[in-house]
Amino acid sequence: MNLSQGIEQYVAHRRTEGIMFNTGEESFRKFVEVVGDVEMQTLSTLDVTRYLAYFEEFPAAWQNRFCLLERFLNYWIVRGEILPLPMPPRKAKSLTRFLPYVFNRSELRCIIASTSSCQSRWNSALDPKTLRTLVIVAYATGARTSELRALTRRDLKLKTKKLQLSIPRSEHKRTIPIGSELCDVLESFTQWRFSTKTANENLFVTKEGEPLSANHLSVTFARLCQTAGVQRRDGFVTNPRFQDLRNTFAVHHVAAWIKAGSDLNRMLPALAGYMGIENLLSPERYLRMAPERFWGPLALLSPKKRRVHWRDDSAVMAFLAKL
Repeated sequence: MNLSQGIEQYVAHRRTEGIMFNTGEESFRKFVEVVGDVEMQTLSTLDVTRYLAYFEEFPAAWQNRFCLLERFLNYWIVRGEILPLPMPPRKAKSLTRFLPYVFNRSELRCIIASTSSCQSRWNSALDPKTLRTLVIVAYATGARTSELRALTRRDLKLKTKKLQLSIPRSEHKRTIPIGSELCDVLESFTQWRFSTKTANENLFVTKEGEPLSANHLSVTFARLCQTAGVQRRDGFVTNPRFQDLRNTFAVHHVAAWIKAGSDLNRMLPALAGYMGIENLLSPERYLRMAPERFWGPLALLSPKKRRVHWRDDSAVMAFLAKL
């Protein structure tokens, strides 16, 4: 059995377990590209080391590929196709700190306004109307990327102002209430989207009518942010991602509740339910991302009657935004 055949069978096995495994399959293709489509029995530790060397500068990616290959090789070892293969030494996990990006309202307006110019500049796979509606729905609902990609016309309950969300290849579904303005946006979009009888049921598709892939969305949104001039300025290399709209939805709501003096012990569990988060403690991380939680104590230290106020200090505000 050669390497490509072994990978094909392993990928098929993982998908029978209900895993999409698209990213894993792409990683294995790179493995074949590096070591060649050799016989499985001839694989060596050197082959694995040469492949992992491509990810030396990216510790998280190195760890991911290491674990992926280790599971793949063990799968065929227990089936007698290859002999036990010594893996290279596992690297210690780096203690990297990553924070999701939270867009401010000015950046969101720029992103939405740039959907048309993004199309003309990059010849995007998505129609500007589709891209604009996707951004609005993501920010207005805090839905997962996979849930938005899976939306169909049947999931829209605009008369009752509700939206049904589901995760692909999962029986888990939830229905959330939505506002009148979002209903108007979706109604206008669906009239355009389903203006022809040949249109399939998917709500968001490419210009060719194909289902929207995660790669389509990731690349297009990165280009949209570049067109809008939106980028991270907090020291992190990673550019803003489409899924950061979900984080922005949560943080903006938490900030609004803090300003209104709402009871967060009641509101955070409600936020978890609305966003489909099973762990009720998880939304507390959004509280840590809202600098508004410091405003009360800071106001006591720097009352408004003083000439210099902490809100006027750009260094303080920048520091709070990073917490």
